[in-house]
Amino acid sequence: MPPEGRCFSLPPITVTVFTVTVVDLDLENEPVPRGAAGGAVRLALWPCLMVASSASIWAGSRAGWPIELWAPCVVVLNLVAVAVLERILPRVPGVDLLRDPQAPRDAAHGLLLSLVGTPVGSVVGTAALATAFGSARGPLAHAWPEALPLSLQVAGAWLLYTFVDYWKHRGYHSIDALWWVHALHHDVTQMHVLKGARLHLLEGTIRAGVVSLPLLVLGAPAEVLVWVASIDSLLGNLNHSNLDQRFPRIFHWLVPTVDLHHIHHAAARSLHDTNLGVPIFDLAFGTYTRPTAVPRPIVGLDGSDVPTTLLGQLVHPFAKWSTSRDGDAELG
Repeated sequence: MPPEGRCFSLPPITVTVFTVTVVDLDLENEPVPRGAAGGAVRLALWPCLMVASSASIWAGSRAGWPIELWAPCVVVLNLVAVAVLERILPRVPGVDLLRDPQAPRDAAHGLLLSLVGTPVGSVVGTAALATAFGSARGPLAHAWPEALPLSLQVAGAWLLYTFVDYWKHRGYHSIDALWWVHALHHDVTQMHVLKGARLHLLEGTIRAGVVSLPLLVLGAPAEVLVWVASIDSLLGNLNHSNLDQRFPRIFHWLVPTVDLHHIHHAAARSLHDTNLGVPIFDLAFGTYTRPTAVPRPIVGLDGSDVPTTLLGQLVHPFAKWSTSRDGDAELG
């Protein structure tokens, strides 16, 4: 069934933290045998890639390199590393980024998101603050705990950012007008590292202009904002990838792992409306699906009407909005 007719009010909130079944890491259909050494390598992939990339951002910024330029370079290097590794240790055999006909458009969307969508969102967010408060710094800017170590500032900012992002993402899956922007991201034939970049440029505008707005109001420093965006991108590289990663059980309650996020990209709406963000929020608000529920989901979008061309994909949400408005006018 196509994912149309999404309700215009959010589903009821339910708290399920204490009823979640403990996840099991013994997944089915493994692409390669699990020897002791192989299992250790797969267990080390996520922490090694995240730590190495984060350490590179930190070292470059401490060396005086502009973090707003250096951090995106590290994210791209991380993407390349994941792309190479997922060919060596594939999660699903047969998935090949280089043979995916969608891959060139995935990369193009990533560039448009970074070069157009996100900068526009930053301008919109700053302009909103200036209009509302007469300054690009909100009235609560003095409340930001700049005296705290950078690591604690980033941790607090990350929690606030991901909380707002969870509700933004839930809105995408609940409201038709927002779903038409987000549908492109789910219109996939396979999962690999470039799928994290397959986002309509308007998503970059919304993320930078709306999701980051509370941090701007609170006066979060630019360095903190860059760290939050970088961590989000690094996690996106890993949880969209076809890299065969392993995790301690508790990770699936704390981190948006590849197991959780591939379920979110399942073709069935009952699955892709779950695992919307950081698991603590999915657990708290009743949208968590444990990894063992569907170890190897069929990904994509049932009944998709997303065009296959780059231009068609960019125009798609505007066309849907126009059609919807015309339909409303006829009913009126």
